[in-house]
Amino acid sequence: MTRFYYNKRAFTLIELMVVTALVSVLLGVGSAIFTNSQQKLMLKMSSFQAASILQSARTVSMQENSPSKINILSKENSFQLWTGKVAGCWHLEDETGSGAYNFHAKIQNCLPKEGKIGKSLQFQAGTSKVVLGNYGLFSLDDGFSLCFWIYPERAKENQEQIVWEIPGEYMLGISKDYTLLFRRGKTNLATQEVRLPIYQWSWIEINHEASEISLFLDKTLQFQKQYDNRKNSIPASSPFIIGSLFQGKVDEIKLLRKSLHIDWLLPKELEIRKSPATLFFNSQGLLDPSSHPGGITIVLGKWETAEESIIFLSETGQIRVQY
Repeated sequence: MTRFYYNKRAFTLIELMVVTALVSVLLGVGSAIFTNSQQKLMLKMSSFQAASILQSARTVSMQENSPSKINILSKENSFQLWTGKVAGCWHLEDETGSGAYNFHAKIQNCLPKEGKIGKSLQFQAGTSKVVLGNYGLFSLDDGFSLCFWIYPERAKENQEQIVWEIPGEYMLGISKDYTLLFRRGKTNLATQEVRLPIYQWSWIEINHEASEISLFLDKTLQFQKQYDNRKNSIPASSPFIIGSLFQGKVDEIKLLRKSLHIDWLLPKELEIRKSPATLFFNSQGLLDPSSHPGGITIVLGKWETAEESIIFLSETGQIRVQY
């Protein structure tokens, strides 16, 4: 008869402790590798998301034939894409006040003259003005962009001129020495002295978005001001007025309805290490060359590590992501 013998010796406590320690080490290493892989994937996906926002800005600008802007807020770790849709357009070819998108302006004491594009309107300081319509008419809840060509002339009385205003809210004017005046109520928004050329055409663009207002002269940013958005309610009945105290010509007025198209928050494990504060795209979907000559670079990274990704956007609109 065959007998079987079993070794009844069990694992010792030391052996169990060694095995447990080895398993813990392996689990720790595996967990670290898994976490690191997750964070690398997060960085990669976030880089593609940032690149897609750049592409969205280009696409929307071309589709709407209007400029767009991306605010990159490093402290808040966020990207905001602001886009514009045309709310009204006035070519000012005659004295009728007809405009695109069914919005007609009220023209007072202006005469048709040769303009920047076709005909323009000649203003006489103190007697001429163009009322585009009331603020509430255009549904400008998120903000607006007002653009026009201006041809200043020397005022007879050598006085301050008012080029554009929302009475009691905003005013863009010209001083006696032909520097730009920019005010919100009684607050001066002009952060530097900018001289406006007289007897030549200049392009004016006023952007009002959430808690920020900015002014461009000939596509170059001149003033940019942040303020408390809670105090930013413009009455719906407030009119947009062009040239109430202005000597010169105005042409091709365009009003855009601004909206926050994308507001994306970067994952908390990542940070924005390098980027411009603002990206400006023109109506062709390209970076504004005066603001971003040579293109831009955005660098995203993981907190407290050297790992990062780089996003390039060229002047010609090419987007490239590098790890």
